[in-house]
Amino acid sequence: MLRFDHIDFSYDTKNAGSYALRDISFELLASEHVCVVGSNGSGKSTLLRLANQTLKPSAGSICLNGRNFEDLPSSEIKQRVGLVRQDPTTQLVSSVVFDELAFGPRNLGLPHDEVRRRTSEALHKVGLDGFEQRLTHDLSGGEQQRLALAGVMVMRPQVLLLDEVDSQLDQAARKAVRKHIKTLLASGVAVLEATHDAGALQDATRVLVLEQGRLLWSGAPEVLLSSDELMLRSGLITRHGQSHSAQPKFAPSEKNTSKATTPAPQHNVILHAEKLAVVCNTSRNVLQKPDAHKSHRACRQALIDDISLDLHAGELTLVSGKSGAGKTTLALVLAGLMKPSSGKVLYEDQPVRPSQVGFVFQRTADQLFCDTVLDDVMFGPLQQGLSVVQARAQAIAALRTLGVSEELFDRSVFSLSGGQARRVAIAGVLSMQTRVLIFDEPTCGLDAQGCYELQTLVAQLCQRGCAVLIITHDTEDWMDLASAHLLLDEGHVVERECAVEKGRIVAQGHVIGEGCQR
Repeated sequence: MLRFDHIDFSYDTKNAGSYALRDISFELLASEHVCVVGSNGSGKSTLLRLANQTLKPSAGSICLNGRNFEDLPSSEIKQRVGLVRQDPTTQLVSSVVFDELAFGPRNLGLPHDEVRRRTSEALHKVGLDGFEQRLTHDLSGGEQQRLALAGVMVMRPQVLLLDEVDSQLDQAARKAVRKHIKTLLASGVAVLEATHDAGALQDATRVLVLEQGRLLWSGAPEVLLSSDELMLRSGLITRHGQSHSAQPKFAPSEKNTSKATTPAPQHNVILHAEKLAVVCNTSRNVLQKPDAHKSHRACRQALIDDISLDLHAGELTLVSGKSGAGKTTLALVLAGLMKPSSGKVLYEDQPVRPSQVGFVFQRTADQLFCDTVLDDVMFGPLQQGLSVVQARAQAIAALRTLGVSEELFDRSVFSLSGGQARRVAIAGVLSMQTRVLIFDEPTCGLDAQGCYELQTLVAQLCQRGCAVLIITHDTEDWMDLASAHLLLDEGHVVERECAVEKGRIVAQGHVIGEGCQR
């Protein structure tokens, strides 16, 4: 169905010896599920972008159903080979969900009833029933990811390309997406998926391992999963032999000791939030459609409501919940980047300022904007008033801490892989040396080694007395390091967990269930 023959690709056309992919050959058959794995920067996303002609190869040929891409209209390739990108916002073109999904079918000239039927069917399959009149920019990251998948599905492609398609999804949504992928495979659709999740390999027909732009290995998933060497070189385990979800092993002196059994003294509170609420701005709803009243009612709901919490020095707090639960909204308010409708956030008893809280966005594109990697990481320290020499020193130290190669320091931030961009974004916040740090889904796009290094970094930050909050769907990755865990649902705290600390309340709010269970 889809065949790569000796494909080369380079982003740097001026450097003849610089290749993102080199001599790649493989074939993808109907109903086959092939997973592509490899460390950050190995070429996975580049390969997928070549597979639907978003990029064109420097050498070699790509064929679809026996016909060379060069002989096919681009519109036909895009219709038959659908790509769901790592960052869903890069492929959302409309402001309203229905229009987003209807865009492709309308361009095919399909009747209105068929467009509506396909749209409703696709939304149902990704768990977004009733979202037709929602604004795309009001959706959570996970909801946008599911919308991007639905937008490709409405085109009924023969080949489905998935780039970290479930990285921002909660567990229930991941299971639903996996179930639908199996349905597509049974109908004859071929799936090519880039992933760092070893669990996704178990249902694959075959696995391709990329290493520094070359095809290192191709074979059955059970062979890969039983080989420590292949697992390491594919980025699925760390040099310490741990998987993506394993936690670093610390010596007793290195562990986060914040889980003491005595109550934390009040002076250890760095950030205090009290009765926070954010109500959606109804003035943004300008839809004039039959179902617009549904969007209007939804917009009047509180995004978060009656949430109080303290972030303590030397402690890690986790926030989890399904997509759209209010996690990112809460984080933005805590960081001083969004004004609450009611309530207050205090940093050491004074109203919080954005410069006092380091914030790593869910989308790296929201915070990377300078010409080069080094310039971007220096930007924060320079805004704090540091000299160029001081800012450069702090930036380089942060980049090295995150394992960013010096070869990337002068690279454009827009040419980085997803995992590389994630490391640079975290380095940019780390370089500012704030006492409070908030990470929104920080492991998205990271390979196993990157996740291990991030967990090690967070433990070290807590050791230094920083207060850290992490939003994550993968709470099991962080539980051994965390002192508190808040579960959100529809903007409320519905459950809380904390280390065994007598008399200590970690979070307050509209609590349905609670317990310090660990």
